[in-house]
Amino acid sequence: MRSYTKGKGTLPSLEIAAQIARAANVSLDWLVNGDTIGFHEGDDGGGYVVNMAEQGNYVAITRIDGVLPAIADGSPEQEELVQIAAFRREWLTRIGVSPIFARFFVVKGDAMAPTLVAGDGLLIDSAVDDVEEQGIYLIRADDRLMLKRIAPRIDGSLQIMSDNPIYPPEVIPASQAADLKIVGQVRWFGRSI
Repeated sequence: MRSYTKGKGTLPSLEIAAQIARAANVSLDWLVNGDTIGFHEGDDGGGYVVNMAEQGNYVAITRIDGVLPAIADGSPEQEELVQIAAFRREWLTRIGVSPIFARFFVVKGDAMAPTLVAGDGLLIDSAVDDVEEQGIYLIRADDRLMLKRIAPRIDGSLQIMSDNPIYPPEVIPASQAADLKIVGQVRWFGRSI
């Protein structure tokens, strides 16, 4: 599904577009027209606005928190929606993050200190599902979400690092690199002072 946002595919069929809308928790109308609020109806008959509520020039971004369940292609089916953060649409476009794939994540732990510390808010581009360049990525390992600095190596392997030196680096062999579950790439962070 993410190949459509990267310009690698033709326009999806109506059936595929409906699957994309369901996976992203947005309405099909929003996916096609981009001008309505995405609304997810809960199992209890209630609903909540997710992902694409617009207030003027701002776009509300859902927050990832907790464990991400997997669907057949390994991508997140639905995050636990805790709260939202708002970003300017024009700014998201300028930094190359599609609002439909933008997620907000709050750092826990000290693995990426001093670069990122507990409580920092991160903008995650969940359209990024593989490692093409060195950067900080949100990955899923078993049932845990982890932030790691990942660098591709010439032999196709990946070097996985924490910025905190007490955590040793790891290398994922080229034969296993495609199995790494990338939730998205960190594109921005902010913190309270």
